[in-house]
Amino acid sequence: MASDQIAHDFPGFFKVYQDGRVERYWDTDHSPAGLDPETGVESKDVLISPEPAGVKARIFLPKVPAGKKLPILLHYHGGGFCIGSPFATPFKIFLSTLATQSGVIAISVDYRLAPEHKLPTAYDDCWAGLQWLARHADGRGPEPWLNQHADLGNVVLAGESAGGVSYAETMKKSEWKGAVDFFETKGEDHCFHFFSPKSENIAPLIKTVIDFVKQGN
Repeated sequence: MASDQIAHDFPGFFKVYQDGRVERYWDTDHSPAGLDPETGVESKDVLISPEPAGVKARIFLPKVPAGKKLPILLHYHGGGFCIGSPFATPFKIFLSTLATQSGVIAISVDYRLAPEHKLPTAYDDCWAGLQWLARHADGRGPEPWLNQHADLGNVVLAGESAGGVSYAETMKKSEWKGAVDFFETKGEDHCFHFFSPKSENIAPLIKTVIDFVKQGN
């Protein structure tokens, strides 16, 4: 019998009831992969880690000029490690736009969420995504799109909120020799680019990504 008594309330993210049920404040929809008619970006869902839970990712492939390989942008979505998915409509809209305007192949990892999967599960899934990507370095990885179109010598790790801040700070403190950048849009709410896809401030955000990607060219 279901219980309406709340054991834990994390406002804005989720509630846990006494009977173990989890109710999220943001009910993520599922937007199917395929051709985005507005950007011309193709997307597909791939399995990156079959064990233990079948972790997946979504690839966003823009139109590729003949004979050219595109940089990779590996994306870790925000949501406090407890809400969100690259399969949701807001992420699909933003990443399709980002892929076509930046000229990158975007890959977003659908890591497992808390509270059902406590940290460091999400970290492990994100690491599995990077390891899966590295398997394509010799052009003989499991995903044909990457073998054919990806420049594995130019990889950008990106994200927002849970997917960005901690990664950026950790990278800056590590012995990482590459470039690290953190961008904040003043006057906008948290993760505005997903909740306000028509905002005029999205263009400067995408330009920042474009300029960062060009550093590796």
